[in-house]
Amino acid sequence: SRPWLSMYRAWALLLTGQIDSIEPDLQCALQPPTSTDLRGHATSIRAYAAAILGNAARAKELARQALGLLSADELTVRSVVTFVLAGIYVLDQDVVRASLYFAEASQLGLQAGNVHLAVSAAGRVAAMQVLQGELPAAADSYRHTLQMAAEHSGQRSPTAGQAHSGLGSILFEWNDLEGAERHLQQAVEQNKLWGNVESLANSLVNFARLRQVQGDWVGSRELLQQAERAIQQHTVIPLTTSTIAAAWPHLWLAQGDLSAATQWVVDRQLSPDDHFDFVREAEYRTLARVLLAQKRTADA
Repeated sequence: SRPWLSMYRAWALLLTGQIDSIEPDLQCALQPPTSTDLRGHATSIRAYAAAILGNAARAKELARQALGLLSADELTVRSVVTFVLAGIYVLDQDVVRASLYFAEASQLGLQAGNVHLAVSAAGRVAAMQVLQGELPAAADSYRHTLQMAAEHSGQRSPTAGQAHSGLGSILFEWNDLEGAERHLQQAVEQNKLWGNVESLANSLVNFARLRQVQGDWVGSRELLQQAERAIQQHTVIPLTTSTIAAAWPHLWLAQGDLSAATQWVVDRQLSPDDHFDFVREAEYRTLARVLLAQKRTADA
């Protein structure tokens, strides 16, 4: 009798990674007679879920359907669908177009008062700059994202967790380990408050890398185990699973355990002769490190 209540619960399930639990609420919300706005919301949720599951073609089709169903003043959901389209272009390895859609999603989010998405999308613009090797520009974008989050939601805004993680990762690359630790600590704390398991898992992996280079192997292992636990019983994009998997051999190689790293390559069925794809990029970079440790420099 209250279809919008079911629809909002479906949104909550989606945004906390409980993809398998969404459909019953959507079916309940869409009992006839139903409105175009309800169908627009449902199609948006299904588009987002398809993107998380890695079905780019289906997600793109549903996202375009959703934009056709949603009224022009439904800025909040339109911002989400635009965000989904940006993510699809990431999967298509069209980083330039993805950046444009993330920027548009951020602007729509601000117009709608959807600070949660505006901050997330702005952080993804920075992430696209990282993918293109533009680290100084990305660092500035992450700082801008943190400022946006603070202005609209306060200094401890949970949605700022992604930006803290991204900026911490850049500072790590620049060997500013003190600055990296400060931001990664905040990233983990704020992502735990947010409840987005993918953001939490990625921040834990970044923190584990820092602990490793600091010589804290026990701390690094504990953080990677936390990342694995974070995504258990949740549906996450394959990119997140791959990122966590790729972090383990770094630790084993640092500890001199080449046999464990070599077995990981076998278990993940990786070879220098494979066709590389963006989703498993982290694993292939790790494969190169294992090959170097095996003195297979040409393959590396």
